[in-house]
Amino acid sequence: MAFLPDLEREGIVYGFSDGTIQLSEGNSSCRRKVDADGPVWVVAVSNDSKYIVTGGDDDKITIWNSNLDVQQKIRPTASSREKVIALDVSPDSATVACGSKDGEVSAWSITSGECLVGPLAAHHGEVICIQFSPQGDRIATAANSDPSLRIWNSLTGDLLLDVKEFNPCSLVWLSDEQILAVSEARTQCLNASTGFTLATCPLGMTQLAISHGRTMVAGLNNRDVRFWDSNTHTWGPSIIKFDYKPYSITLFPCFLVAGGDGHSSVWDLTDPGLRLFAQGLDHDAVSEPFTADGASMG
Repeated sequence: MAFLPDLEREGIVYGFSDGTIQLSEGNSSCRRKVDADGPVWVVAVSNDSKYIVTGGDDDKITIWNSNLDVQQKIRPTASSREKVIALDVSPDSATVACGSKDGEVSAWSITSGECLVGPLAAHHGEVICIQFSPQGDRIATAANSDPSLRIWNSLTGDLLLDVKEFNPCSLVWLSDEQILAVSEARTQCLNASTGFTLATCPLGMTQLAISHGRTMVAGLNNRDVRFWDSNTHTWGPSIIKFDYKPYSITLFPCFLVAGGDGHSSVWDLTDPGLRLFAQGLDHDAVSEPFTADGASMG
């Protein structure tokens, strides 16, 4: 899932297990079929709201305009058909970074489809996390069977940092100097230049979402959502308990959206009682969540 950063449109983009994507704006929605037999695994939106980027089982990155017309199809792995399971759009809305099942990482021009970096043999195992830094000069990656968090130069592809003995399943940049990374067993706050651990919390999460402006970080653990306290470096109490198992969450300044198990729900974060604002969907929303500033949860 992803929010359109354009506040006037208040749009949410969903990716589904039936190979479709949907853009919902207010009471209207538009749905398109991706040229794939399997699920849409990941959705991202550019900061300028002009482009929606999806990846799935068709081994391609599909770039759409904000009306869901296809603008570009990129096949990041030429040697074999490998599903695309991790994407992120650069802060300047010019580049999409991609991670695939075979451990490769690459970066591509959104407008021309030209390969700008890679493909890099970045990890052993499928890349499940990929994120541009707030300035866009670095890319952080992690894979599901490779106990290492790595940071790359987004222009040259040079490896800048390799943090070993940690296998995160989701990560976000808190700032250009700090990364919050989680496994199911623990949470670590890391210095993004040195890899030094600034804080460790014994509570793990399966997914993270960060709000536009990086003012809030939400974590999903099974059916619970908690918010990260940057002062104490701990997770707060469970604020939302779902009666279904969400696959993904995403944050907007005033809303938290969760989807999965045939359900979707929108929670109003401005309401002291965390009012359930809307719910629906009849297909599983399986796509990895991305936030309004183009940052993926993982």
